[in-house]
Amino acid sequence: MLLVGITCFFQLQAQQQETTVDLLQYGPSVAYLTTSYSTDQLDFNNHVKDYALTWITMASVVKGLKMMTHVARPDQSDFNSFPSGHAAVSFMGAELIRERYPHQKMLWITSYLVATTVSIQRVQQEHHRPLEVLSGALIGVASVHLTQLIQRKLVKRKSALKNF
Repeated sequence: MLLVGITCFFQLQAQQQETTVDLLQYGPSVAYLTTSYSTDQLDFNNHVKDYALTWITMASVVKGLKMMTHVARPDQSDFNSFPSGHAAVSFMGAELIRERYPHQKMLWITSYLVATTVSIQRVQQEHHRPLEVLSGALIGVASVHLTQLIQRKLVKRKSALKNF
């Protein structure tokens, strides 16, 4: 009976860690949206639009790669290991903060620390390998810059058409 109790305790502890990491991945995104609202309420809708477009870009790449590569997780639970979606989400939020609020160093450094913690936890929990979380992190950061590039090109094109 004691053995069953100990096993249940460790299982619950492991589930709690996973749940914490599952929620923690959104920490940088919540910080970005909260900071955006509190510092720039007039432009908040644009911040939300930027976030949504970046999310769509990031999620499309991550899901597409997961479907194409079909890599087994280290714990053999499924075949969605490459790349890490948790790392992509958390690093995307951290990079949005760094890009939008470069002078608030403590905010974006903390966000990057949270994203790094999420990524390390995913490896420690044997859901990913280091290359998979690194790839997810790069996708998250690149999604921010790709979305900004596309938006600048669209604005430029729209401006050129107006002046035509």
